[in-house]
Amino acid sequence: MNTWLDYIFYRTVQLFYKRGGRRGLPGVMVISLSQSFLIMAVAVLLENQFIEKTARDLYKELIEFVLIIPILLVYYFNYRKYYGKYNKLRFEMKNEDPNRRFLKGILVLVSLIIPPIIFTIVSKYTH
Repeated sequence: MNTWLDYIFYRTVQLFYKRGGRRGLPGVMVISLSQSFLIMAVAVLLENQFIEKTARDLYKELIEFVLIIPILLVYYFNYRKYYGKYNKLRFEMKNEDPNRRFLKGILVLVSLIIPPIIFTIVSKYTH
């Protein structure tokens, strides 16, 4: 297993295997969504700390457009990296210890829940 994102991809594809098949599009989407929440949290934090409210209101559409570009790039690069990689990862993980698998599954769940929570906290409390 190369990275933690590889493992998250492997487990989410495994979860949605009947819907997405071995190509792994649901896994790509889940990883990209999680990363997008982190990008948006950083963008909102920077926007709220360094741009005055009047300027934010004036250039809201431009700021949103500029934010869409890195998010689309994240989706594209994740698609290029992970599309069709499930079989290789499944072969690497076929002898995974059940106890270790359970603990890693909990960490995967936590890893996917934390970015939306961070985004919510940042967007709600940094004005």
